[in-house]
Amino acid sequence: MTLTQSDYGGGRIYLPVRFGNFMGTMRLDTGASTTRVTLAPWNKDLPSVGQSASTGASGRTTACDDVEAKNV
Repeated sequence: MTLTQSDYGGGRIYLPVRFGNFMGTMRLDTGASTTRVTLAPWNKDLPSVGQSASTGASGRTTACDDVEAKNV
């Protein structure tokens, strides 16, 4: 686990993760109800199980594929 601090008293938490055979680091957002991952070569073949919309802090909404990731 890695912790970083910002200039305003907050910070970010990063954890080692594994999605199938892919190993990496992911930011943990303790206030988020879902996790969004950008489409990349390592996750392009995960099976889609539907679609949803994600609204960011700016108010912009983005369409997202919902996928099933085994062995997370």
